Amino acid sequence: MLLRTFASLLLLASCNTFSCPQNLDETLPIEKNDIELPRLSDIESAIRDASVKVLTPSGHGSGTYFILRGETFVLTAEHVVSRFSKVKISSSKGTLEGTVILVDVKYDIAIIRVGELGIKPIYWNAKNKIPGVGTKVFYTAFPSRHDKISIHGEVAGFEGFPDNFSVIVHGHGWPGSSGGGVFDRKGQIIGIISMIDVGKINGPNYAKQGIPNIQWIKPVLLIDKKMLIEVLKN
Repeated sequence: MLLRTFASLLLLASCNTFSCPQNLDETLPIEKNDIELPRLSDIESAIRDASVKVLTPSGHGSGTYFILRGETFVLTAEHVVSRFSKVKISSSKGTLEGTVILVDVKYDIAIIRVGELGIKPIYWNAKNKIPGVGTKVFYTAFPSRHDKISIHGEVAGFEGFPDNFSVIVHGHGWPGSSGGGVFDRKGQIIGIISMIDVGKINGPNYAKQGIPNIQWIKPVLLIDKKMLIEVLKN
């Protein structure tokens, strides 16, 4: 009893001296300047800033805003743009219509011509070899209903050699991440997020479960630079 009374007096003294905590309903909201600056490299920051959302009537995917020989375009996945010839490209500065000018159904790659988005594009710098297991990678995407999310991962393996080849990356990905560009630490584009793994749970409540830390990456080695320049100019 004596201890309880002492604790009550101590609390009362604390409230009198420092004021009691405010009700949570009265606290100030978090603002952008309350968040620390990103702890990313300059290359990673540029990639994040150039990441865009690709909007279609059937949903959305992710993409990266590039520049090559003065021409700007977005790299994404073919299944994101699907059958649409016109799509919307959304960035932090607004939304602009883009035209799908190149699709590869087999390798799930698409190129969208788009004008000035008000953000800084990154220069097309494709890696000329498939990265080895253990290579550190970085990507930014727009999963589900969320804003852009940046992820560090690493190459974990390969599948489908040679006809339907994919790089397997250990990281995180969800629906909506498809089309996001995957880069190495030098800022070289390796490929785009094509799929996430889906596992099965056996039991009375049989169901499918997403395995968000395994993604299939389609490499961009298949995109010939000279052909890309010609397509962008036409």
